[in-house]
Amino acid sequence: MKIKNLFVLVFAVVVSSCADNKKSETLFERLSASYTGIDFENTITTNDSINILNYEYLYNGGGVGVGDFNNDHLPDVFFSGNLTSSKLYLNRGAMQFEDITTTSGIDTSGKWTTGVSVIDVNQDGYDDIYLSVGGMGNRSEFPNLLYINNGDLTFTEAATEYGLADQGESIQAVFFDYDLDGDLDMYLLTGGGFENSAISVRPMQTNGSARNTDRLYRNDYNEQLGHPVFTNVSAETGITFEGFGLGVSVLDANNDNWPDLYISNDYLSRDLLYVNQQNGRFNEEGLNYFGHMSHFSMGNDVADIDNDGFIDVITVDMLPEDLKRRKLMSGANSYDIFQIALRYGYGH
Repeated sequence: MKIKNLFVLVFAVVVSSCADNKKSETLFERLSASYTGIDFENTITTNDSINILNYEYLYNGGGVGVGDFNNDHLPDVFFSGNLTSSKLYLNRGAMQFEDITTTSGIDTSGKWTTGVSVIDVNQDGYDDIYLSVGGMGNRSEFPNLLYINNGDLTFTEAATEYGLADQGESIQAVFFDYDLDGDLDMYLLTGGGFENSAISVRPMQTNGSARNTDRLYRNDYNEQLGHPVFTNVSAETGITFEGFGLGVSVLDANNDNWPDLYISNDYLSRDLLYVNQQNGRFNEEGLNYFGHMSHFSMGNDVADIDNDGFIDVITVDMLPEDLKRRKLMSGANSYDIFQIALRYGYGH
């Protein structure tokens, strides 16, 4: 009888454990817009002029930034919009948010905003918002936007004053201290959109002359203004390789405790690895570090996946999974074209 009771007890414990494990598998719950107050929609309405034939990155979307903009220890959320204006939502607690875009002074109407960076640019203790701008139209006139937090949930646009109103077709900015001088510099990922040169096998432009070359801005504190002014130091630091950038990560590729950069590029342009030389310059060493690299890359991430003390890299690209589709999508590619691409430095 005791054995039977013990069996029943063990069975009940096992069933209870299984039930608990099954319940714990649900980690997230979808909350409605009516509950959270977040109703942002990055709607793309196409017509004869706004379509994927005129702008291949039409559906790339925008960015999302999270920061505590009023220092109340609750994360607020910023959404960048393409054809729609961006929005800022203030966290009121209990997963409920208030749209404060209008009162905040943030207005991106008429701007095709892409990436979002939340960073305390002027080190006053309040998070600021840096927006990358791209889209259709005159691709040499897309000034990026910098909204400085005034400390009262209002913002002032000051990209020109801070030297950050870059006019290229920007995708995303990443702030990091490349020279280890204690302040944050900025690497700007530049797209450029589709053009014939994007898929034409030709010598790579590595001298910084291509309009789709990324940029590096150094943080230089201005005593008179009382805040940093950023200086474009791309040429002098070796950021000169062209690319149609869609992803950037800061990593330490060689474990020397200096920040390096991995860049994912779309189309024929191969991915890039800028290795920090510890003297204010970078060397592009992608082909030296990687036996093969992605083409038509869509983005990347870095992490020590196998816990061996070395950073690993994952990229997402346009390579089809099955061989048949790879052959169908290869287009005019051939062995001869592949060999020419190798000679021009595009890599495997």
